[in-house]
Amino acid sequence: MVAPGASGKLGILNQHMPLLCLMNSGTLVCLEKGGSWLHFEISEGVLDVTPEGVDVIVDRAERVPISLAPRF
Repeated sequence: MVAPGASGKLGILNQHMPLLCLMNSGTLVCLEKGGSWLHFEISEGVLDVTPEGVDVIVDRAERVPISLAPRF
């Protein structure tokens, strides 16, 4: 996962250490278990990484078709 953190982009990998941080609005990119990338335009919010998984708490999230998604 790549998230727009308040202090810059955050990369979250499998078994990441616990983390709680603020996020800016922007593009959130996630890798599905099947290997497909998902892109979302999100509003400001909170990212919570725990041993059980990742929670993204935002007011707005809209999936962006891969053809319109920004490149990293």
